[in-house]
Amino acid sequence: MALNRGLRKTDATYIEIGHIVRSEAGRKSAIEAAQNLFPALCGVDPILRQELGDRYRVIDGGTACAGAFVAELMLELGYVAGTRKRCGDDCLARSAILWTGPI
Repeated sequence: MALNRGLRKTDATYIEIGHIVRSEAGRKSAIEAAQNLFPALCGVDPILRQELGDRYRVIDGGTACAGAFVAELMLELGYVAGTRKRCGDDCLARSAILWTGPI
């Protein structure tokens, strides 16, 4: 059995995740989730699943990559990282950071 190498920064899926998170819809969804006291990733997760289908996965680090892109975005927008919170059953991501702000 081969080990899963995970997504690399040069992989098309990795690049698409970044574009989706930074898209107008991604930004709006992340901010809205944060304002409603949900992890910002939970706002973007449905868009990623819709756009990427089965290419957005936990096993290859797709949700972790998405979380990193969301964290970068939220920091740029002036939000402050809080604790981790479990994501809902409707999210592929299991948990993500709560963001407060912007400051």
